[in-house]
Amino acid sequence: MSAEKARFIRRVWNDRGEVTAQVKENDGQFVELPVTELKRPELIRAASLVGAKAPRGKWAELHNEEIISRISRRVAEGHELRKPGHRDAGNNPDGGGQQGQGEWDIQNMGGPKVQGNGAKGGNGAEGDGDNYDGEVVDEEGNAAGEGAGEGEGGEMNEAGDDQNGEPFEPEPFTPDPKDVPESGDSIEEQIEKLKRQAEAQEAHEAKQEELRKQFEAAKQAEAEELRKQQEAEAAKAKEAEQEGEQAKKDRKAAAKQAKKQLPEKHHKVLPKLLDVLAAKQHCYLVGPPGTGKSFMAEQAAEILGREYGAMSCGPQTPESRLWGYMDAHGNYVETTFRRLYGSGNSIFNFDEVDNGHTGINTTVNQSLAGTGANFPDGWVEMGDGFSALATANTWGQGATAEHMGRNPQDEAFLDRFTFLKVDIDPDVEWQMVLGTGLPKDKATKWLETIHQLRANAEESRLKVVISPRASQKGAELMTLGWTKAEVMDARILKGLTDDRRARLTRGIR
Repeated sequence: MSAEKARFIRRVWNDRGEVTAQVKENDGQFVELPVTELKRPELIRAASLVGAKAPRGKWAELHNEEIISRISRRVAEGHELRKPGHRDAGNNPDGGGQQGQGEWDIQNMGGPKVQGNGAKGGNGAEGDGDNYDGEVVDEEGNAAGEGAGEGEGGEMNEAGDDQNGEPFEPEPFTPDPKDVPESGDSIEEQIEKLKRQAEAQEAHEAKQEELRKQFEAAKQAEAEELRKQQEAEAAKAKEAEQEGEQAKKDRKAAAKQAKKQLPEKHHKVLPKLLDVLAAKQHCYLVGPPGTGKSFMAEQAAEILGREYGAMSCGPQTPESRLWGYMDAHGNYVETTFRRLYGSGNSIFNFDEVDNGHTGINTTVNQSLAGTGANFPDGWVEMGDGFSALATANTWGQGATAEHMGRNPQDEAFLDRFTFLKVDIDPDVEWQMVLGTGLPKDKATKWLETIHQLRANAEESRLKVVISPRASQKGAELMTLGWTKAEVMDARILKGLTDDRRARLTRGIR
């Protein structure tokens, strides 16, 4: 139960298609609220009012949404408490109180008290009922407004008539026919029958009292069990919250420490990659050829101090390249993936993963989503600090105009990864060209040519890849005396028709 005291629920009804409850606030005023805004003990009280029952009598088995659904269903069936001060057969839900004789007090109207029927509490014996907040009383003393009766000796729990279900209903006493006096009996016989009837009634009431005590004890035990379950759930939630807070601090600390070691010149995506790895996630790097995806993977491993390994994926790559195999002598032949996976503090890169066979790639699903995997030599626990990377030119959806040989990958496999797009970083490309030793003025002109070629390709919608790798390799050849035209023929214009070459080189001298 909520630590905040539950408010008294007096009435539940259908208000223009919305199930509404009348709630008594702490200041004694009644307000109308949708049942969706009630706290859990208040929902249980409202469910009791309309006769909704929990499975096996245990509300703890239901979420709040299910309790609201049961209340709505009962109200839709017509089980509404329209007159809480006067529960007749048509309005009294299962588990409601009995009628007790009492007096209606017309408050704030200056009228006298009028004899009428006040509803007693769910478990109380019949007694004088004191009705309050009644608005109109008819000639028979029945409340036509919205009164709430409360019988002397009756119990009305703010969280529900009996908190977890229907109240105890004692079995009425029925005298034995042979103990009922008849007109032909003598005075002595009538007295004897009445005496036996009184003794039987006393025994019956004693038995019913014992049953009531057992019923209430069972309800109390059930309420205690519910309380313990709620406390256990609250403790679990708090523990999970504390663990989550610590994990967040660890992630931030790991990412911050890694970023302190970033090289002065690095690809703009590298810090994001370090964040993903610090969060202990696997990462899928996708982008055009030559943008430094594989190099970035090696950089991340070096910065984080992890061992690095990779495997190029292809349509014919066998499972044994990943998982290893048992040779003819029964000895296990280990692979790089197996070694890094089990040792931990490592990064394994599925290079060109979108070129690999879908069926082969999906064999790693278990190993990437769980804490271990079955290898040919048995079960292997994933080492702490192991991360998988995948580098690709496509998003895993299949071939494109530029990459005709790429295979569509299974969504379950792709879901293991956090995706980062790796585009051309101009600063990195500039450093790559300067790193070849090409003089700065020539390097500047060469990159201007590269940028013009890319702009022409985009404008003419030519599917030509002009990667930073082409920029770097072309610069290396120019340091050996190659002309710009020769480099363009060898690295960029290869295989193009005269018309496509003319459109691609437009404006270049």
